[in-house]
Amino acid sequence: MRRLAVLLATIFACCWLPTAAAAEVPPDARVEAAVKAWQTSPLYVAPLNEGAIPEERAAALIARMRAMPVAVYAAVIPSGEYFPEGGDTARLAGWLAAANGKPGVYVVVGDDATGVAHLVTADAPSRSWQTKEYTPAGELESYLDQIDTNAGETPRPARTKAYPSSPEPPYEPEEFTVGAALANGFGGLALGAIGGVILAGLLLAIAAFWGGRR
Repeated sequence: MRRLAVLLATIFACCWLPTAAAAEVPPDARVEAAVKAWQTSPLYVAPLNEGAIPEERAAALIARMRAMPVAVYAAVIPSGEYFPEGGDTARLAGWLAAANGKPGVYVVVGDDATGVAHLVTADAPSRSWQTKEYTPAGELESYLDQIDTNAGETPRPARTKAYPSSPEPPYEPEEFTVGAALANGFGGLALGAIGGVILAGLLLAIAAFWGGRR
């Protein structure tokens, strides 16, 4: 029964949820180009990133991605703070997933590899954590190492919306009272008096020193 329930949930998610999520994807040439390229290869390298992954490494990565238990789609594309996702690369990966409309793990490769799981029972790390090779090929390879297909995660669509902003706490001005004003005034006078005493002491010490030398 459990397997049947998971199967039905997956079928429902594949048939309805991607269509609903696709409406939340803004027009983006990077997303459109990646989805078109994925029709023939799970690895897309944008023209601006040409040469980021050598052909030999790309062939090996593609073979590995096709042999994985879940579908993996990777895009080596420009991203960052000045693009529509505003530096939220996981959201960009969600746009790619919704636009492609297929279950799998979607990875955006740039300075690191950022990915999301979309409608699959896999645990996809948010970012790559590798220590050997800081190149797009190394980042993607490290990311593939960390995909866990035995995690038993509930299939859910990837996030396509921005995180809700935290509202700032309302500023409440301090209520004016005569007592508070007097207290603040006396406090200022006290600090001024203490400072004056210290300054006067220093001046007297300097005067005494120079008077003694004369």
